[in-house]
Amino acid sequence: MGNVRDIFIKESNDGGEFELLNDDLRTTSGFAQMVYLALFGGSVEASTVETEIVRLDERLDWYGNKNFNLNFNSTFEAELRKNTLTSSGIAILEQAAKKDLEFMQEFSNIEVEGSLIAPQRFQLIVNVIEPSNKSEKIKFIWDGQRKELINDNTNL
Repeated sequence: MGNVRDIFIKESNDGGEFELLNDDLRTTSGFAQMVYLALFGGSVEASTVETEIVRLDERLDWYGNKNFNLNFNSTFEAELRKNTLTSSGIAILEQAAKKDLEFMQEFSNIEVEGSLIAPQRFQLIVNVIEPSNKSEKIKFIWDGQRKELINDNTNL
């Protein structure tokens, strides 16, 4: 799985944006994009299930490609937006991140560690460990005052 290539998505503080590189879409390898989409790519307003009936309105909770057909509900982002960032909320945020990333357990081990790095600044580090023991750490920093992601997809 370590040779996974995906389109690079950069957080623009207004949702993710594709980047161009030499007149083509920039690509990247690894799991950072998958983790970003799982945590921030779904609907924060409502959770849906895979068995939901066909809808006529736009679905804001789905991501799919040739390998995956997933409902991304962004439980983690919803918790970030509704909770005050305190030390007691770290466990709630870690659990929400684990829930959003549980689909990755089929092909890797996922470890998450949340911390307050400043007043109203929450950092989440996601460690994706492949069966070969290759590890990729991805860092996200959330500004609780502005209610936005200020750092994403930074591999440690």
